[in-house]
Amino acid sequence: MTAALIAAFGAADAGTFDYSGRGLAETSPELIVLRLRRFARKFGADVVLDSNPSDGDWSPAPFSLYLSIDWFTKRVAVDPDLPATEAAAIVHELGHILATRDTPQGSDEWSFFGWEWRVACTCGIERAWLQSCRDYALGDCREVGELSTLQVQEVLSERCRAARRKGLLDRNGAPRALR
Repeated sequence: MTAALIAAFGAADAGTFDYSGRGLAETSPELIVLRLRRFARKFGADVVLDSNPSDGDWSPAPFSLYLSIDWFTKRVAVDPDLPATEAAAIVHELGHILATRDTPQGSDEWSFFGWEWRVACTCGIERAWLQSCRDYALGDCREVGELSTLQVQEVLSERCRAARRKGLLDRNGAPRALR
């Protein structure tokens, strides 16, 4: 995937990347990463292509060998070798830099789970995001992947209500940034 992702970033920087996804699968890592990059930039954040980030205060994502974040500069670094199955996990890392004022070490990840869902919906990557969350531990010792479709819908509805109360979603359900 390295060459395809690098080429996609080049096309995006040149203004020629087709964000509609024509010709790409919904789960195409290039499409997912670049849609999330476009979303992040709306809030002064960025998704950058870098296999070994060193220009800042980078923290590796604990559950991925391919993602790091610099909370202070609001950047997510993506290794060009990112597997397709992990592309949607960028949403979670964006949550750490946009959906909480706390550093990653002090943040309550469950508090922005509904925000993550709405970002995935906004970017058209719902299915890929749900797949990337299969191992996400809920507060009651279950994982998302163990839930029925109805249970997942109930959890997402509840977490979106919580995100709206925290100011992470506007009244229409669109994601907002806290910082």
